[in-house]
Amino acid sequence: MKLDRFARLQEQVLHVGCLTEAVAIHGFRWDKLPERKRPHYTPEARFRILHLKNLLADSAADTARLFRVSTNTVLRFSSPSRLSGATPTSSEISFRP
Repeated sequence: MKLDRFARLQEQVLHVGCLTEAVAIHGFRWDKLPERKRPHYTPEARFRILHLKNLLADSAADTARLFRVSTNTVLRFSSPSRLSGATPTSSEISFRP
């Protein structure tokens, strides 16, 4: 029983490592485009980015590096003016991992 849990844990660690590598590879492609030429994130994507930022307890700078945007962009995603009315609420967005 313990060995089975350990094997599942090891599999999950491997899976996380593979996903981390996939994110890095994807990021290298975005790095080739100048920041101003990159497509904008949709309101749903912005919400999902902020959700991940909060789950991981990351700083705005760390989140910006991960998603290849500026720190100010992440801060604008969570600004009160953006969150009031113009951005959908969590109940309006279907979260798909």
